[in-house]
Amino acid sequence: MAKIIYRTADGFDHVRDVAIDTSVMRGAVDTGVPGINAECGGSAACATCQVQLDDAWVARVPPARDLEDSMLDEEDQARNIRLSCQIIVTPELDGLLVHIPSA
Repeated sequence: MAKIIYRTADGFDHVRDVAIDTSVMRGAVDTGVPGINAECGGSAACATCQVQLDDAWVARVPPARDLEDSMLDEEDQARNIRLSCQIIVTPELDGLLVHIPSA
């Protein structure tokens, strides 16, 4: 398990223990974190699971692969927006802080 911190737009932190090899999205959906809709269920087809990586974590999270990259525009990428369904939890991500946008 790794602790993932989901910070909602109102500044509230939802701290969750997420199983290794599970997506950040699945960890949020399965534990009732608000703001991550995940309409496509994690297939990177809808972009409703977007999160913004905290600045301290940008270099530590593996980069987006082609499928995810195609779902995000340059402005999103510049703001460190990622699809949480494409971030797989590893022991190295223990303590990861992601910001959930308001819309």
